[in-house]
Amino acid sequence: MNHSASSQKQFTNDWKDLYIAALFEHDKNVLPQRIAAAQAAIAARKEELLASENNADERRVLDNAAFSLQALAQCFSMGQMVAHRESSARAQPNSVLGDFR
Repeated sequence: MNHSASSQKQFTNDWKDLYIAALFEHDKNVLPQRIAAAQAAIAARKEELLASENNADERRVLDNAAFSLQALAQCFSMGQMVAHRESSARAQPNSVLGDFR
């Protein structure tokens, strides 16, 4: 295998490793960075594939991975919003009922 093919294979595996790391990240403080890193690597790989014609299968895999990361990011954002609302509600427990008492 020549150096160029070796570099390309490594780059291909980089996005996969970053993607898997994002999917299985448990730390909510680290998750956004993992998602962003995987998304950037996928975008870079897709850009790299624009020059070649016979990588339809890999492009499809990249599109699916990008979609999955977008869904994960949205779920994370929704979870953050719910947590914020719950903590706000706990901070003001009788604010709504206080008007009717």
